Amino acid sequence: MKASPEVEAAVLETLKDSWDAYRRQETDEVLSYYTVDDDLVAIGTGADERFTGRESLRAGLLRDFSQGHEAKLVITWASVSQSGNVAWIAAQCVTEVNLGCQTAKIPARLTAVMEQRGERWCIMQTHFSLPGGAAAPTVRSCEKGW
Repeated sequence: MKASPEVEAAVLETLKDSWDAYRRQETDEVLSYYTVDDDLVAIGTGADERFTGRESLRAGLLRDFSQGHEAKLVITWASVSQSGNVAWIAAQCVTEVNLGCQTAKIPARLTAVMEQRGERWCIMQTHFSLPGGAAAPTVRSCEKGW
């Protein structure tokens, strides 16, 4: 069932806030948007990017942040549905990755499941993917004008 406008706004705000914390590379803040439950699952675009539980996700975030790229997520379309205290989202987005001398804009897709606990929505699952043909950016030297 389509989520009410209030739930849709709250779910999208949670997602956007978590990605803003990711952009700032604030590991603990990113994790604060996720459930504390052991069955948390986050799947990224890499072949090895399947994280189960908070500590696994923490390790994945730290690895991402160690790569030194600033990334921003812009949602271009979203559908939010709800049943009781559970909501799910499907979204198309653009990931803007700052590579130092240039910004790569990569189309992406995101699905997520959230559960309302008290007044807040907690992310239970996320799956981030690149549509067919899209690829993660390659870092090139800026010194040679690449």
